[in-house]
Formats: sequence, C-alpha cells, structure tokens
Amino acid sequence: MKNLIPHFIQEQYLDGNTHGRIEAYTLFFDLSGFTTLTEALMRQGTRGAEQLSNVLNDIFEPLVRMVYS
Repeated sequence: MKNLIPHFIQEQYLDGNTHGRIEAYTLFFDLSGFTTLTEALMRQGTRGAEQLSNVLNDIFEPLVRMVYS
C-alpha cells in the first residue's frame, strides 16, 4: 500500500498530521472474469500469484501513469 499513497500524504502522516482534506476522485470498474482468473491462478501457488500480479500491473499501470501525468 505504501506505493499507492502519495508522498505528500506520507510526509504529513510522519509529521504527526493525521487529519486533513484533499480533493480526490475514485474510479470503480468491474473486470469481467477476474474472479475466475484469480481462482485459477491461486491454485498454482507462488507462480500463479506472480502471474496475477503481472496481470494487475498490465491493467492498472497505464491508468496510474495517466493520473500522474
């Protein structure tokens, strides 16, 4: 989770500031077949977990890059 929390929020927290307001947006979407894919990959143990991580990175990395650009 640390990689998903903006640095300025981490800095505020480390400085003892635990309250505040920020304008933010949330994106929610449903990935068709994701539960089935996850269940199949988890049966493969560590290898499946790594594959799932790669799938998630492939999906979300371009979106995160757009948000930060």
